[in-house]
Amino acid sequence: MLKPDKVRKIEKWYPFAALSDPIAGQYHLDRINNLKTQPELSEEQIEEINQVMLDIRPKETKIALKYFNSGQIVAITGRVDKVDMIDRFIIIQDTKYEFTAFISIELAGENGE
Repeated sequence: MLKPDKVRKIEKWYPFAALSDPIAGQYHLDRINNLKTQPELSEEQIEEINQVMLDIRPKETKIALKYFNSGQIVAITGRVDKVDMIDRFIIIQDTKYEFTAFISIELAGENGE
């Protein structure tokens, strides 16, 4: 890749500067090709998620959550700060997660277990 040399007003060749664009492009293509569609949950899975949500005690319960976000399935574990069954969201470590994105949820422990 040629870059202008501002001091002598000539163009210099920088061999490693040429690598950044193809690597970034390949990363972007790999990410696009690996996107998934949101899985459909059965009635049994939805009922199981709802039951776990009812068992959660904010500030005490630690959960393992898998959710769908932008074509990827993300897994997190953390302590629950708030559960809102009316607006259907949960807050874990100051991050809000909508129930509609949940794939699975499990109780991971209570009181630091």
